[in-house]
Amino acid sequence: LDIFRKTKIDERKNFFGSKKMKWQKWIEQKGINNVAKELDVSREAVRRWLIGLCEPSKRNILRLVRLSKGDLTLNDFFEDKE
Repeated sequence: LDIFRKTKIDERKNFFGSKKMKWQKWIEQKGINNVAKELDVSREAVRRWLIGLCEPSKRNILRLVRLSKGDLTLNDFFEDKE
């Protein structure tokens, strides 16, 4: 697991090479520590969301939308399959 701690977060892609989504970019702009504190989750949880190891829970998605004050919508958390 040490490799994950040393993984640099790429500007365009997550850990698995997928294009970063708007919500991931928003979290990076706000700062992992700030978002974790506001959501009352660990920094590790937020970091794992950013690198694509897992996704925020439905509860945390709703909390992120509220925290963003209009910058994010629910649609920003789901990739367009078309």
